[in-house]
Amino acid sequence: MIAADGRLRRVRSIGEIEFRHERPAAIIGVFQDVTDRHLREEELRHSASTDSLSGLPNRASFEQRFAETLAASKSQREPVALLLMDLDGFKAVNDSFGHAAGDEILKAIAQRMRAGSMANAFPARLGGDEFALLVTRPRDCADLGAYVQQVLDQLQVSITQDGETRAVSATVGAALADGPDATQMELMRRADLALYQAKRHLRGSGRIFGLDTPILRASADAIQA
Repeated sequence: MIAADGRLRRVRSIGEIEFRHERPAAIIGVFQDVTDRHLREEELRHSASTDSLSGLPNRASFEQRFAETLAASKSQREPVALLLMDLDGFKAVNDSFGHAAGDEILKAIAQRMRAGSMANAFPARLGGDEFALLVTRPRDCADLGAYVQQVLDQLQVSITQDGETRAVSATVGAALADGPDATQMELMRRADLALYQAKRHLRGSGRIFGLDTPILRASADAIQA
């Protein structure tokens, strides 16, 4: 409701019909302003599902969204891809510049995961320097290799202190749901295996489960740290 002072308020309405001679004669009820309570409840829901540092959905929120997305993709026969990411060079930032600098890197990565090629996907921070991305746009899933390369290019950040610069990039493992038997656990296993293979080949690269060809960034040398 809009109050007399123009403010938008959320209200709870409770009422009942009053009968006279077995016919409805009036409605008696109350309006209760529950705006503040609703805001507190929304804040609690948000804090329970959001990583406090990065502002991205947390692991619990990701797992719930993953299950819902996978179920919808099966019923509607639409594609879904899972990307798992580890940061390269992140430990060197923490060791050289301190954890506050590491926190800034995580925030910068989170900001990039909400923009560009990843704006239409569902990003999450699983913990530490581990991130995940659910991709559902058909054209991104259809050319997953090109999409992974865009992610690799976008997730490059650096930080400078006292004239010293440290760069951070990401290694990506991806898996594409390829039928009704592709469960949530199986897709996680596939993407994790692809991530492991990418790390073994070259940090800062990507790999799609089931494909032997590595995916490299379009610019800059891979970070080896």
